[in-house]
Amino acid sequence: MALFDKLANPVRYTSIDAERSDEIDSVCKHIHSLLNSRRGVLSHMKDYGLPDVEDIYEGLPYSQQTLAFEVKKLIEKYEP
Repeated sequence: MALFDKLANPVRYTSIDAERSDEIDSVCKHIHSLLNSRRGVLSHMKDYGLPDVEDIYEGLPYSQQTLAFEVKKLIEKYEP
């Protein structure tokens, strides 16, 4: 399942305790915010968010790896 599909579908908990489900919800919300932010908007965190994806979309399908790398780098840095 793709990352977008996992983020877009609501999380269904089975036997996870309430504290753990709150933690999962928090991580999902932060990743959603991170991936919907444009890089350079926050003056105190210049590298927070994705670069202008219009440039990436223009280069598809060749820029697909670039977008994947940017998403991976952001999540590893801001959501360890």
